[in-house]
Amino acid sequence: VAADDNGNKSMDVRDALGDAPNHAAAVRIMVRIAAGLKVDSLPHLLGFKFANYASSSSSSSGGSAAPSTLYLTSALLVLHDLVDPTQLVPHLTPSLDSLRDQYEDYQDSYIKRIKKMGTVSLNAASATASAEEKKDDATGTG
Repeated sequence: VAADDNGNKSMDVRDALGDAPNHAAAVRIMVRIAAGLKVDSLPHLLGFKFANYASSSSSSSGGSAAPSTLYLTSALLVLHDLVDPTQLVPHLTPSLDSLRDQYEDYQDSYIKRIKKMGTVSLNAASATASAEEKKDDATGTG
């Protein structure tokens, strides 16, 4: 609740619906309200919120990530066919191309690590043991 210069109190929609996705009754109300809105604008409104959080978190080190309620709200609207998920994708970060590149880099590094492991030589263990025996014989401790 915020007060303006004249002392009038108003409630921010974010404050009113902040926990809405966590309560069944609030979800029903939210879905009814969203169904009454122009459906074409919902993905852009959600996208704007996602982009706003993404830009604030990247511009300052203390920026905040998008709240879980934004993700829940988006998921509920998609679930109730009020938002097409393909319309949300352009607003999300990182982009699909960036995610694909990151995944390919991860796969490449993982494959390189596996290849570095090479093959296991059963003779390596016996060679190590015989080297230790020779060392013990030379020092006279064995």
